[in-house]
Amino acid sequence: MLMLLTTPPFRQLNSDLERICDWARRWLVTINASKTKCVTFSVKLFKPFHSLVLFDNEAIDEVMQHNHLGVTLASNLSWKPHIFNVYERASKRANMLKGL
Repeated sequence: MLMLLTTPPFRQLNSDLERICDWARRWLVTINASKTKCVTFSVKLFKPFHSLVLFDNEAIDEVMQHNHLGVTLASNLSWKPHIFNVYERASKRANMLKGL
């Protein structure tokens, strides 16, 4: 087991993720840690520092935004990335209709 010095909330998070991993192994559920992402949602100008978030002793990538069920969630709680993605998809479909 990889030991890290962490702040208490992330120590608890890593502990909870370890318990989920143990549960998944026991019930033969496969969770792909390489597809798992970490997003810290905060409106603060300087984001809070935290240590690595681990799942199955594999570091989880931290990203600034994530698409979930068709909604783009940004770490700064802005809707701009989501609106841009919706605009892009609608623009592509509108351009297809122009040819018809």
